[in-house]
Amino acid sequence: MSPRATWAPNLAFALLLTLFATLFVTHAWVVDDAYITFRTVDNFVNGLGLRWNPDERVQVYTHPLWMFVCSTVYAFSHEVFFSVLALSFATSMVALLWTARCLDRQISAGAKVLFLGLLLSSKAFMDFSSSGLENPLTHLLIAAFFVRFLFPERPWAQAQPRQVGLLMALAALGFVNREDTILFFAPACAFVAFAQLRARTRSVVRTLLPIAVGAMPALGWLAFALWYYGSAVPNTAYAKLIGAHITRFERLDVGVAYFLNSLSMDVATLPLCALAVLLALAHSWRKGTAPMLCAAGGILLYFLYVLADGAVGTHMSGRFFSGAAFLSLLLLAVLVQKRPGRLALLGFSLLVLVGSARSPLWVCTSLYDGTHPLGASVIDTREYAQREGSTWLDVTGHMRTLRHPAYLAGLRFRASLERVHVGGPDRTYVAMVGYAGYAAGPGKHIIDVLGLTDPLIARIPISRSRRWKPGHFYRTLPTGYVESVRRKTNLIVDPDLHRFYDALLQVTRGPLTSLARLNVIWQLNTGQYEHYLRGYASRNGLR
Repeated sequence: MSPRATWAPNLAFALLLTLFATLFVTHAWVVDDAYITFRTVDNFVNGLGLRWNPDERVQVYTHPLWMFVCSTVYAFSHEVFFSVLALSFATSMVALLWTARCLDRQISAGAKVLFLGLLLSSKAFMDFSSSGLENPLTHLLIAAFFVRFLFPERPWAQAQPRQVGLLMALAALGFVNREDTILFFAPACAFVAFAQLRARTRSVVRTLLPIAVGAMPALGWLAFALWYYGSAVPNTAYAKLIGAHITRFERLDVGVAYFLNSLSMDVATLPLCALAVLLALAHSWRKGTAPMLCAAGGILLYFLYVLADGAVGTHMSGRFFSGAAFLSLLLLAVLVQKRPGRLALLGFSLLVLVGSARSPLWVCTSLYDGTHPLGASVIDTREYAQREGSTWLDVTGHMRTLRHPAYLAGLRFRASLERVHVGGPDRTYVAMVGYAGYAAGPGKHIIDVLGLTDPLIARIPISRSRRWKPGHFYRTLPTGYVESVRRKTNLIVDPDLHRFYDALLQVTRGPLTSLARLNVIWQLNTGQYEHYLRGYASRNGLR
C-alpha cells in the first residue's frame, strides 16, 4: 500500500495512542495488593531475601516475573509508586506498538487502528494497564507469543527448533508471570508440539528438545519455589482457593456474579471477547486452519477457569479479563478486514467510550458512575483508589506520596516500639496489609487475618458460620498464635495445629539445605499433615 493510502490510518493510530497515554495518566493507580509485592521487592533489593515478613520465607505474590522486573527498576530508583507506574506505561506502550507493527505488516494499516480503538473502550484493559499488578506484562507476553504464533515465518510443522523454542519460552514466561495465564497459551503450544511430532523431520528427542528448553523458565521457577518456599504455588492460592475450603457450588456462584458484574460495569469487554471467539471459530471451520481455533480455545479455557474457580480469588471488577480482552481484540483486528465491519466496530467503541458512564474517558470527572449495581462483593477498585488517595493524580496533586489511611497507619506503626501487629494498623482498613506493610518497613511483623501473607493462617479453613466475599476470607486466629509470633516459638494451644505449625516453622524458617526440612516439604506437599488441619477444623466449627 502506498504512503498516500496509509497516512489517514497512521494519523488515526497516532491520535488513539495519544488518547491512551492521556487516559493512562488520568486514571493511573496502585492497588493495595500490589504493595504486598512491593514489600517483598523492598526486602529483596535490600538483601533480606524474597520475603514479606523478613523472618519467614513465604511467597506472597502471584507474579514472580513481574516481581523481578519491578525489583530491577526499584534497585535503581529506590522509589516504588512512580517507578512502577512508569514501568507499567512503558510495558503497555511496547505491547501496543509491537502488535500494531505486526498488524500493519501482515494485514493493513487499518487493522492497528481497529485494535487500539477497541482496546480504549475496554474498561478492564484500561483499568489494569496500571494498578501496579502484572497485567501490563501479561499483555506484552500475549502480544509477543500470538504475533509469532498467528504469523509464523513458515508453517509450524516445518518450523526451525529456534522458532519453536522461542514460542515455548514465551509461554513459559507467561506462566512465571502468572500461573493461570498458561491457559491462554496451552492450546497453541499443544498444537505446535503435535505439528512438530507429526511432521517427523527429526527424531523424537531432537523434536522435543527445543520444547523442553523453552519450558525451562517455568520448570526452573517451580523447582525454586518448592525449594525456597516449600510450595510450588503461591501462599495466596492457599488463602483463597485451597485453604478456605470454598465449595464447588459457591465458586461457580461467584464466577457467574463476576461475569455479570463485568457486563454491568464494562459494556465492551465481554461482548467483544465473545464476538472474537465466534469469528475465530467460524474462520477455523471455514478455512480448516488451526491457529485461530487455538487462540479462541485459550480464551475459552481461561474463561472457564475464571467461572469455575478463579473469580473467587478477587474482588476487583475486570481484573481477570484484561488479558482476554487484549488477545480477543487482536483476533478481531486480524479477522475483520472489510472496511464496513471495521467502521461498525470502531463506531461501537466510540459509542461506549463517550456514552458509557463508566468509560475511562470520564474518570476523575462528575460524569463517572462508580456505583456497583450488583452489590459490593466485586467492586470498581480503581474508583475506590481514587477516593482513598492512591491514584497518580492524588499523589502528584497533594503530598507527592500516598495519603491512603492504611499507608499513613503503616508509617505510624514504623515509628512505634511495637514489633508485631494483627492486620493493618488502621482499624478501618484492617485487611489492607499491603500499604501498611510497605510503609511499616522490614523491622515489623504483620499478621494478615486474610492469610495472604501468613503461611499458617492461609491453610486454616474459614468458619462455617462466617460470611465471606471474593478475595476476602477472614480467619479466627488460633489461641497462642500471636504470642508465638511475638516470642518466636510455638505456643499454639491446640495440639493438632501445634504439630502442623512446627512443620511450617521448619519449612519457612529452617535452614534451606537441611535434609529434615526437605523431608517436611515432601510430607506437606503429599498431604501427610492434612489430618492435623482436619482435627483442628472439626473441633473449632471450621469448614
